[in-house]
Amino acid sequence: MPWSFLADLVLVAHMLIAAFAVLPLPIIFWGAWRGWQWVRHFGFRMTHLCLVVFVSLQALMGELCPLTHWEAALRERAEDPFYEGSFVAHWLSRLLYVDLSLESLAIIYSLFAALVAASWFLIRPRRKSKRKERIR
Repeated sequence: MPWSFLADLVLVAHMLIAAFAVLPLPIIFWGAWRGWQWVRHFGFRMTHLCLVVFVSLQALMGELCPLTHWEAALRERAEDPFYEGSFVAHWLSRLLYVDLSLESLAIIYSLFAALVAASWFLIRPRRKSKRKERIR
């Protein structure tokens, strides 16, 4: 079984999820300023908020992300040193993993979650409105 390849896939998925946790907030503010209606999409905003709150709560409980554990287990199974491996793994892990204590990360994540929550009041998400007229 290609354990190193699976570990790299988990790392790529982790990186994409981390990007989805971070990038939407500045895009939401930029998009609201530019008049982009899609940044108010309720499903998009709810998914983003839930992810950021999950990450924040996890850090406050002193837990690492399950994807971090999963990747480490796969690398151990492949007998790869953790955070070393393929070119992709090397560079993505350098971008994703920072050298901070879990307590510091919990504070950063909580402040970021507060900003995301504040964005709900500053730039309100909208649900699709029901049509007043029915098509017959």
